[in-house]
Amino acid sequence: MADDRGVTATVAAIAGAGLADYQQAAGYLADTWGCVSVRAEQQAPGLIRLRGLHRDPLLAPARVDLSGMVPASLESWWLGWAEDGSLVMVRLAEVSGTVVGGLAGFGKTMLVAHLVGQLAPSPAVQFVLIDGKGGPDYDQLFPRAWLSAKDDLTEVRDLLRRVHRLMADRQGAIAQVLGVTDAWHLGPSPSWPLVVVVIDEAHTFFHERKGTAPEVKAHNALVAELSRLVEELVRKGRNVAIQVMLLTQRATGMPSRPASATTARWPSASPPGRWMGPWPRWARRSASTLTPPRSC
Repeated sequence: MADDRGVTATVAAIAGAGLADYQQAAGYLADTWGCVSVRAEQQAPGLIRLRGLHRDPLLAPARVDLSGMVPASLESWWLGWAEDGSLVMVRLAEVSGTVVGGLAGFGKTMLVAHLVGQLAPSPAVQFVLIDGKGGPDYDQLFPRAWLSAKDDLTEVRDLLRRVHRLMADRQGAIAQVLGVTDAWHLGPSPSWPLVVVVIDEAHTFFHERKGTAPEVKAHNALVAELSRLVEELVRKGRNVAIQVMLLTQRATGMPSRPASATTARWPSASPPGRWMGPWPRWARRSASTLTPPRSC
């Protein structure tokens, strides 16, 4: 079977030839089929799936057109393409948090734009956007957020207190309002939306200073509270549909408590990119107000 990316074939294994033999012959098959690569994998007992690609999907530039359509499901979101050209989906349901590590300019903020672009049309998703860089990268996304802040630690602390209060209100009301103890059993809705908390350059909010001066002690107390709030959101927010995404250049330097509480981690290895054109109106429309507990 051929498609715009390559060729797929399913073959029955013959006596004396198994998956390892097809993998060893992948280079010969690629030359015969006119592909840059061929991957062989076990599809079922006795069946080998061969996937040949006309071009490397990890090297080809990708342009994503935002449709503005409400996603059919909030169980997962589309990250990109795998080595064999298949779609890579990232799970949303029942996930407490994610850590994304990558150097400056390697696509972390573009990853957030890709995520928001897919989920923004849904009234069952709200965003809390915190930009530790303090620059203009998120300015076009902030109008779609329920709450937003840049790199002022006090503002971020106050914002996270509101999210933490929402989480506590939801925990107290979930059984009465939804009739379940896990919001994912019903799925997010406009009256009980999934809240995605994005903290870009997260390491900037958890850096303690050395010294005994009053201003140093005040700073460190603020950092300790930020660490506690994020950790509790990650640890306790999953069942009430609150999810935290931490993006950082220093994944190994993150405080152990917030980072260890997350359930998924992956490096950002995308080449630098830029957003093509202005955000459509549906991606910039105002977020609805979350008023706990009836509209949690």
